[in-house]
Amino acid sequence: MRRAAIVIVSALVALTFALPASADTEGVSFTDVGGDLGHPVYDENMEPSSYWPATSPVGSSGYLDMLGGWMDVDGEGVITAALAIASPLTEESALPEGVKAVWWTWFFSKDTSLFSADYAVHVCWDGSAFDAFVLVRGLEDPVRPVISSLAAGSSVTVEFDGDLVEGSVGWFAESICWNHSTPGTDQGFMPSGGWFAADITDGPFLPWLPMPG
Repeated sequence: MRRAAIVIVSALVALTFALPASADTEGVSFTDVGGDLGHPVYDENMEPSSYWPATSPVGSSGYLDMLGGWMDVDGEGVITAALAIASPLTEESALPEGVKAVWWTWFFSKDTSLFSADYAVHVCWDGSAFDAFVLVRGLEDPVRPVISSLAAGSSVTVEFDGDLVEGSVGWFAESICWNHSTPGTDQGFMPSGGWFAADITDGPFLPWLPMPG
């Protein structure tokens, strides 16, 4: 496996969002409806509508609005996951009013019959600096490093050792807003209280996606 070392790239540059073509990788991708920030509200035709209007602080922060994503694994077992976001992150981007931090997150589960995650991979932004890490449920010290991450332009990407999510059979993505103090990972696997999902993989029921590879 590739040696795990945190490499946080905070330079805001435009990226091309595409599933990489490689003979030794097999990826999983999804698309997500734009303009549906908030746990989606569905009409009688099961079409999502916006929870927050575009004029609200969250609704106008298009970098929280996922348009799709992909995940693949290479021959060394390193997983790369990425999200396409509706509005690019630039040097002028700011947190929504009242929000202390945002996380772009991938949840992983060993049992998709349960609404419970065994691992979480987070790319975090407090309005000035970026961070990224893997959280492992059930450990006193749950934090593990990623190999690299990049939140810039119209995508958010993270690369990590697949052994850190060992046994996972499904995953989904979410963008999260924290409206309490900036969360600390010393609070455990997933700090409780003070957060809500701005966007989640589309579907009236949680759509667990298969693992790549």
